[in-house]
Amino acid sequence: MSAPLRVALLGAGRIAQVHADALEGSGEARLVAVADPRWEAARALSLATGCPAYASAEELVAREKPEAAIVCTPPNHHAALTRYLLGEGVHVLCEKPLARDPGEAAGMVDAARSAGRLLVLATKYRFVPGVVLAKKLLDLGSLGEPEGAEITFSQKVAMAGNWYADPAVSGGGVLADNGPHAADLLRFLFGPVTEVQAVEGPRAQGLAVDESVELEARAGDGVLARVHLSWNAAGGETYLALHGSDGTLEIGWKACRCRTPGAAEWTPLAPGYDRAQAFRALHQSFVRAVEGRGEPEGSSEDAFASAAVVAAAYASLAGGGWVRVEASSSTPGPRSSE
Repeated sequence: MSAPLRVALLGAGRIAQVHADALEGSGEARLVAVADPRWEAARALSLATGCPAYASAEELVAREKPEAAIVCTPPNHHAALTRYLLGEGVHVLCEKPLARDPGEAAGMVDAARSAGRLLVLATKYRFVPGVVLAKKLLDLGSLGEPEGAEITFSQKVAMAGNWYADPAVSGGGVLADNGPHAADLLRFLFGPVTEVQAVEGPRAQGLAVDESVELEARAGDGVLARVHLSWNAAGGETYLALHGSDGTLEIGWKACRCRTPGAAEWTPLAPGYDRAQAFRALHQSFVRAVEGRGEPEGSSEDAFASAAVVAAAYASLAGGGWVRVEASSSTPGPRSSE
């Protein structure tokens, strides 16, 4: 067996703690250091994980020589930090959103190509058992002809004071927050998202960014999906529903189930969302890709595609109607804006 991959955490907030917890006990990756300019946050995570803390990525890289890094900073730091890490020969797993706009995203993808290193987006939902099963059923044609999809990422949460409420930091609001997850799910299940149209709901919290967005998207061979994103309303048990001519599949937080046309009852198929399991599987996929043992889920192409979908949705919010999604990272599309 090869030695565990030496991994650093850049950023010491809540999502960094989730990654740290998932790395604990891993035989494939080992957390070697954490860095955050907020020294108290870095020190707290350092004490919790038993690894050194640094105030800058530069000092961490110089002293610890990590092979890979997980970028967990706010989005306004993603582009510069990722380019720096890649230039130092460090593979990068980046939290969503990849960047604030496709221009930043394209620069990150180009840096990965130039460095010959991996840039992978943290696409955790690709590793949820129900989503994995849905992909298999679609590929096998078990649901018949795909007729549509519905995605809901909605929770009632006060965002005032959160960095996501500052468009200069986040690049947008709920669309920038949860739009990448929705975009990547559609890409994973059906193929590239080709066009979108979006409508914004009321800003009940009075934020400077969007708080609720209704999105329609065409993916793959023309499958129409409806996406509901909100910080102002509690969601239900199901976050993904797939409709086909031979059945419906519902993927929820607690369980995954299906029902064929005319059936009175639902058939349970898979467990629900387990955050620890999803992050462990994400890390395993990343490590395998770094070691050349497979292609990564959430590749740089996938990562750019999510940024492009979000940008097209913001363009639709600004101008109305359907907007084509820029397909190539070599010619980035319009900057996403609040």
